[in-house]
Amino acid sequence: MQYWHPTHCTLQLNFVQSASQRDDGRALLLAGDVYSGRSTIRYVRRSFSSATMHEEFPAFRVENKDGLHFHAITASTHAFPKARPLVLHSIKVHQQYNDAETLKVLKVVESEFDKDDNGGAESGEQHGVTSKGVNPRGKKTKSKVHDANDTEHQGTHDSYDKQQGRSDPGSKHVFFERAESMPAGSIVTLEIAFTGSIQGWDQGGIYVNDNPEIVKAAAANYGVLLTHFEVALARLAFPCPDDSQCYRLIWHLQSLQLPSSYSVVVSNTAKLSEKTMGQKGTQHTFSSVGPLPAYVLAFAAFTGSVQVVEETLFLRGPLTPGAEGRNSRHNTVEKMVPLRVLAATLSGVTLDTLRQIADTVREAVNLLEDFFASPLPLQQMPFSNEFEWQEDVLTIVVAPTMPYISGMEHHCCIFLNEAIYRSFSRDGTVRGAVRRPMTEANGTHEVSRVMLIVHELAHHWVGNTLGMPFVLKEGICLLLEQCFGDVIVGKPMRSIKPSGDKMMSDTAVPSRRVVSRMKEASTPPVIVVDTEKGKEFTEYSYQKALNTLRDVVSGMGFNDFKERMRRIYQTEVMGCKENIGMIDGRNCGDLFLAPYITTKQFLKYMEASRVTV
Repeated sequence: MQYWHPTHCTLQLNFVQSASQRDDGRALLLAGDVYSGRSTIRYVRRSFSSATMHEEFPAFRVENKDGLHFHAITASTHAFPKARPLVLHSIKVHQQYNDAETLKVLKVVESEFDKDDNGGAESGEQHGVTSKGVNPRGKKTKSKVHDANDTEHQGTHDSYDKQQGRSDPGSKHVFFERAESMPAGSIVTLEIAFTGSIQGWDQGGIYVNDNPEIVKAAAANYGVLLTHFEVALARLAFPCPDDSQCYRLIWHLQSLQLPSSYSVVVSNTAKLSEKTMGQKGTQHTFSSVGPLPAYVLAFAAFTGSVQVVEETLFLRGPLTPGAEGRNSRHNTVEKMVPLRVLAATLSGVTLDTLRQIADTVREAVNLLEDFFASPLPLQQMPFSNEFEWQEDVLTIVVAPTMPYISGMEHHCCIFLNEAIYRSFSRDGTVRGAVRRPMTEANGTHEVSRVMLIVHELAHHWVGNTLGMPFVLKEGICLLLEQCFGDVIVGKPMRSIKPSGDKMMSDTAVPSRRVVSRMKEASTPPVIVVDTEKGKEFTEYSYQKALNTLRDVVSGMGFNDFKERMRRIYQTEVMGCKENIGMIDGRNCGDLFLAPYITTKQFLKYMEASRVTV
């Protein structure tokens, strides 16, 4: 069987016009301002086995295999009732190396079932692992057929379709002439012109912090433009393939035009150029990054004064498998990478705090590199071709993020909520209003600051580079933040005990249960329940993720868990170039699928006999 798989997405975004046309003369971007853009998505015709189809692409439907799949929320939905939708102006398909020839678009099929009032949750899958039998920080707590303009309904809306529509809003397939007859390895590009709107503080996508408290205290010329795309909010910002399991693309922010008042602009990669466009503001161009899921893309733009701490991060080489085993250490510095930590001068975050963040980053990277037996993956992924990439850089942005976001693991461009690191309020008084206490007698708040940084860095290995279901990637990072947070603040690493967790969502309707037992254990199985789609950002989901990993790890101990995580990473990530597909006897990188492991695959690794990596 063959289908069209997306491999690259190039973005052009223009925010200048909305600011320049405002009557009040302010150059700041505001919620509701309209921006224009162009999204160019590259697809390759790929063959795959129908036997592995459901595991690789659980939402795949055979009737859509000849369509170009992307996501764009173009109407109000049940999942995002307050969000401002995109408007698609044109959809064009071109064959590779022949942009002059436009292939006729026959239809665009879109799922509309998200509007059903009963929707919102997908049935959770359950998996099991045997083991012996805290409350995590509140990190994140949140068909129709038509051409580009016209809409009509198609197909039978059975319960499966409705469930998939609700959990995948804005899902669209573009069908075009000759699509089904093109051979494997054929390449086409989908070019979409669109306009979008800047979202408010609590909506995600591309947003400004219009929190009344911040607006009231901020200077008249202070503005911050931010992004948040997890779990599936990139589809609010621009058309793109927005599914972290199915699609991991190479992304290129080719053009980001902003009013010239936005003097500091950062993204996932080093900036290639900055060009003044006269009355049209400034154009920023960044290099490519990936393959990555859409939710880890980011950019941040500041007006006014910004404090920056610039230091050097020393990355170690991978461990050599051998006799040293679990006691081995990285002995050689292989790469020096620029590290920058920045915050607005008016944020209330001091320069000393930025330096402390940089120190914590260095310590956390050393611990995590040892844990995974692999250097911190940045712009150049372990399975990337070296000639494609520019300079590696790690940026930490301390900014006024969304209300329920304390941190976000954007690849190479981590966001931290400035309220957590603030030393004084925006009006200059010490310890301004924040959602958490600044200090506590036992230093708990300082520990939480450290844990947050460890968590977001750990995601560069787990979630960003190696894809996993939400419950696993968050559970692993929550566990590591606690263990390594202890070490960084000078405490003994805590012992990992079973959670005793009996929580079960009333809305979870498991579609199947798979129970696996560790060979060396005889205790009752622990059930791993995949997080319900649309309900990831809740205290329940994060507590459940942490409890799941505690139950898995407590049965084997931290050192055995580390060895098995090393085996996963070495096999699935460092060795995955061996799985690149072949066309006419030659390697074809376009057919390479970035590594992703399912819950069942993860549990098989956890059940493996003790190995030395």
